[in-house]
Amino acid sequence: MISAFCRGGFFEEAKQLAGDFEAKYDKYDVVLLMVDMHRKGHQPEEELCSSLIFHLGKMRAHSEALSVYNMLRYSKRSICKALHEKILHTLISGKLLKDAYVVVKDNSESISHPAIKKFASAFERLGNINLVNDVMKAIHATGYRIDQGIFHIAIARYIAEREKKELLLKLLEWMTGQGYVVDSSTRNLILKNSHLFGRQLIVDILSKQHMKSKSSRTLKE
Repeated sequence: MISAFCRGGFFEEAKQLAGDFEAKYDKYDVVLLMVDMHRKGHQPEEELCSSLIFHLGKMRAHSEALSVYNMLRYSKRSICKALHEKILHTLISGKLLKDAYVVVKDNSESISHPAIKKFASAFERLGNINLVNDVMKAIHATGYRIDQGIFHIAIARYIAEREKKELLLKLLEWMTGQGYVVDSSTRNLILKNSHLFGRQLIVDILSKQHMKSKSSRTLKE
């Protein structure tokens, strides 16, 4: 019935029917219904999927919302650009940050810079520390210029976990290559703990950053 309503252009009726189903049945039943419809050859309607993702997000059924998104994503239908950002906010809210990373990496052109910044901040604070550098590179590739606050969060996490020394050094070297320079607060934090990572090596990397930044400013002038 939902599919028929959508095909006929009765979107409000489809939303109402979906809402009635959500109110009566468990959140998992909603997804099971969608999966069953999909298996029987009913292509999911974007309007319906968008509504379900919104309502599942409100119900804190974040994984279930992702299932509906993936069902639509892997169908042969084109997806409205706004849906990528909608599922991104849902995944961030549910702390499904690895899945959020995939959404950003695959659909960056459809996601606004404020949403990318929100994702970056969440991942640097709570995401898998072993993926932090990869996420930084992916965010930079979207054209978003990473701000100092995000770098500070990542570097502070590395300093708190000494075994991640190599990841810290790789991040600092990558920053230099991309024209990023740590701010004074982050620089002081690094120098204060440089004995944990090799003081001379840290000083050399930070000096290289400073020199490259100074050279870049001179060329612009």
